[in-house]
Amino acid sequence: MLSLGKSSSIEAFNESLETILPPIKKSSKGTFSPKNILLEVRDSLMKDLESAETSDPALFLHIASLILFSLTTDTLLQASGKFVPQIINFLAGKIDKEEHKEMKDCQERVVALIKMKNGQGSDEAREHLTSTLLPAIKAIIAKKMK
Repeated sequence: MLSLGKSSSIEAFNESLETILPPIKKSSKGTFSPKNILLEVRDSLMKDLESAETSDPALFLHIASLILFSLTTDTLLQASGKFVPQIINFLAGKIDKEEHKEMKDCQERVVALIKMKNGQGSDEAREHLTSTLLPAIKAIIAKKMK
């Protein structure tokens, strides 16, 4: 890339970059403001949350914590799953105590489910998560979105 940049004209270099880099998505609103980007990323996370609800409780909790962080701070956060406990602890000051307790309970159950690894009782634990705790987390998100 560096030799191409030194040996070519600016137009040729820009054309080669366009073939290498993915195009920037146009905003549905037509402008690139931080608020529009925040809304688009949040919408994308909500779609991911729907698909993760039935398939992977750990991914669901990860995405839900990112959405709640976004809703409570009006900023984006990109973090791996190992930071979910820290995000949930941060949210303690931003959400109600009952909601935070539900998030912590869900986190503990997800960790327990991961430790079981398809062992005895993992189906019951997954069922409890998907039928009780995950809908409660979705309700918290819905409440914060209003």
